[in-house]
Amino acid sequence: MFKLSKFQIICLMLWVVMGTGILTVPFTIAQFTIRDGWISCLLFFFGILLCSGTCFFFIKMFPNRNLTEAIIDAFGPIFGTCVGVWLAAWFFVTTSAIVREFVDFTHANLLPKSPPSLLGAVMLMIVGIAVYLGIEVVGRLSEIITLLAIITAIIIIPLTIKNIDFRLLQPTLIDGFSPVFRGAFMPVFGFAVEILVVLQIAPYVTKAPTLWRNVLFLGGIVTLLLTMNQIIIVGTLGNSTNYLVYPVLEVVRSIKIGHFIERLDTLYVLGIITTLFLKMAFFHYCFISIIKCTAKATAARFFIWPATLLILVGSIYLFKTSSDLADYMIYVAPCYFMFTLVFIPLGASLCQLIKVRIFSVQR
Repeated sequence: MFKLSKFQIICLMLWVVMGTGILTVPFTIAQFTIRDGWISCLLFFFGILLCSGTCFFFIKMFPNRNLTEAIIDAFGPIFGTCVGVWLAAWFFVTTSAIVREFVDFTHANLLPKSPPSLLGAVMLMIVGIAVYLGIEVVGRLSEIITLLAIITAIIIIPLTIKNIDFRLLQPTLIDGFSPVFRGAFMPVFGFAVEILVVLQIAPYVTKAPTLWRNVLFLGGIVTLLLTMNQIIIVGTLGNSTNYLVYPVLEVVRSIKIGHFIERLDTLYVLGIITTLFLKMAFFHYCFISIIKCTAKATAARFFIWPATLLILVGSIYLFKTSSDLADYMIYVAPCYFMFTLVFIPLGASLCQLIKVRIFSVQR
């Protein structure tokens, strides 16, 4: 059986968060606080600590089992299958939301005259092909995309720093901690816990018992990246951050070198689309894997294209407007994500622990 290397799994988890996080987190935080948004980003690490602990407990109780298999083992064939259906529904809704975000982003910044449904259909066709080829292909793509992203960041970040006015970040905490905590709610309980989708592919991970350390290491990197991103955005744009859906693009647009190098945002848009593709492919693979385990099917490839069509329909009808997607991400997603990705795995692990203790006492 193919095993994902440590670097591949870190790359996949990185884009699970940053694929949409680099676009959505600044906008979400700006709805509650602007100058102190970087403090909200620092609180992101508390969500990572929760994820790392959940991952450690789950892997300890269910070695060599993915999330769906563990749920069925812990809760039984009937109730466990019902919980598996809930998990599949979560992946369906979340993947549909990612597709909708890709469509809105691409339509607004790259192809404004193209039909949104066509953009989603073309991307999902490519995603379906990647998923059909297997998790090993998705893992190798994540390595290539990560290396390209590092090169891009090395070029762009120094160019943006020269435009920062640190006076726009002052005064600090003038409104107290309440806006900071409210701004951190979505990143901590939404984007951070998304890392736990990796539990669905735990059997494919090299040295799975140390996966919690990878989560902790990656969480530190993502926390620093989000904090730096927020400082650059607010230091460049100031209070106008609150009125921009994609403030990071405005920061990139502000880069100019002399009178002949500018409008680097087009290249940046292409990079964002690539990372969104990787996140969609990973979530789609997990969705197919859950359907296979819940349906007790022998192969998952049979479900790929029907599920792809289902996600396309979901992206169109579940989120009819951009405001619907924004409301879902800010007000619904944190609790929905926490219950599905934290409470359910912890509940399954606790149930399994009780079973093991009872069995050992009986013996």
